[in-house]
Amino acid sequence: VPDAARLADWETVQALVARGTDVIATQGDGTTALHWAGYWDDVDAASLLLRAGADPSAVNDLGATPLWTAAENGSATMVAHLLEAGADPNAVLLSGETVLMTGSRTGNVEVVRALLAEGADVNAVERGRGQTALMWAVAQRHPEVVGVLLEHGADVRARSDVRTEVVKTSPEPWNPDYIAALPQGGYTPLLFAARVGDVTSARWLVSAGADVDDTAPYATSATVVAAHSG
Repeated sequence: VPDAARLADWETVQALVARGTDVIATQGDGTTALHWAGYWDDVDAASLLLRAGADPSAVNDLGATPLWTAAENGSATMVAHLLEAGADPNAVLLSGETVLMTGSRTGNVEVVRALLAEGADVNAVERGRGQTALMWAVAQRHPEVVGVLLEHGADVRARSDVRTEVVKTSPEPWNPDYIAALPQGGYTPLLFAARVGDVTSARWLVSAGADVDDTAPYATSATVVAAHSG
């Protein structure tokens, strides 16, 4: 079934389902037919599979669920359909990216509303760099999504993880011990807004309590970041 679904061969999928073929069967990486229905944004196919017993919270080897695929597509209809079928709104990729982060990144405000209505954690933090859904929405310049996240209690003072980046490893003759290592990350949503020049989101954030004097770990203010970004 998943192989036919990968090709969007819904006629074959329907025939296999009618014969009682296992709809929770997976491909080698754990992907199910319902994942592919989400990928192709085919609600009718998803309905067929769900009625036949497909798991709306099935997880492949990367931690992706059909709901994540729908959020990646920005499909509010498919997201609502899967949530109604019991999909987990707090499913997480192996990277720590939540479905809400994905929806916030792709920018469909109705997807974000649907996930929040079903209990998605607005302040979840991904493991890779300590970012939140609000940071993702701001970084991708989706002010409508930013507004909805703030309405649901998104933390405007959250800060991404600080990591060190070595930018110079060859010592100069006059300073043989010198190695330049600069702190990277450590951004709040407002700093992300400054970096991408999203004035609308910046106004939302300041109205919600963001610190206008915020600075990055290397002591650069939000104002300077905004000026540098043009």
